[in-house]
Amino acid sequence: MNVNIEITGIKELMETLNAKQIQAAANSAINKVADQAKTAASRQIRQEYNIKASDLSNNLRVTTRSSGSRLEAIITGFKRGAALSMFGAKQIGVSLSKKAFRYTRKATDGRGGAVSVEVIRGQRKTLSGDPKPFMTRFKSGHVAVMQREGKSRLPVKQLLGPGIAHLLGSRKIMDGIRKTVNQKFDQIFKHELEWRLKK
Repeated sequence: MNVNIEITGIKELMETLNAKQIQAAANSAINKVADQAKTAASRQIRQEYNIKASDLSNNLRVTTRSSGSRLEAIITGFKRGAALSMFGAKQIGVSLSKKAFRYTRKATDGRGGAVSVEVIRGQRKTLSGDPKPFMTRFKSGHVAVMQREGKSRLPVKQLLGPGIAHLLGSRKIMDGIRKTVNQKFDQIFKHELEWRLKK
């Protein structure tokens, strides 16, 4: 999911004032606003969804910055499906920390009990399914919510939640990005232009 930030009216302004200074000020302002919009989007996503800033930062970036005559910046949300474990996954009978993962009790149908996640803040849900989902930690350190694809031990699949691209593309988050751009650009552009004209 991409969010394009384009500013209109700059090219018309370049026809009446110093074109190079206008362009440089616009590039700098667009990039600063893009950074602020990305930060605002991350904050708003975390207000709505139970996901850590560190998990967002790797998958929400300004991928194209304004440069030269291209007066545009692009914010990109990666991952069409994020690991369900990112959304506060817990399993009954499992002790989980940064350095340890162990089963503390045994359920009637295997190690550990039910797995629950909280994708939307304040709405924790228990996962259902047959075979039942379970949590595990890979050698890489990644913790995942897994599910066997049949009665055999293998194969297994990792369960996914909404991707960062999906979260970024929601109407509420998009409206927040537009609001940040509309509120910030004029002020930052004027500051950047005045600084250059005084040099």
